[in-house]
Amino acid sequence: MPDKPIPRPTPETQPYWDGARAGELRVQRCRACQRHYFYPRPFCPRCDSDDVEWVAVSGRARLHSYVINHRPAPGFEADAPYAIAVVALEEGPRL
Repeated sequence: MPDKPIPRPTPETQPYWDGARAGELRVQRCRACQRHYFYPRPFCPRCDSDDVEWVAVSGRARLHSYVINHRPAPGFEADAPYAIAVVALEEGPRL
């Protein structure tokens, strides 16, 4: 059974992984227009401002879809079955 793949943080994603390690879900927020967004990037996708910050979000979300995966990816066999979901965070981003 292969090991689970480990993501390699980049300078753009390091704050996300630091939050995960601390038990927080972090996304970026634009200081100019206050929009929260995810995936990490150095500018706001709404207003193009580069005045962005990382913030912890509430964790509250609306479930849009899910599937129970019985055919796991390599490295995740011991975790099967597991749920994979698409949610819209209360703060806005959809993951």
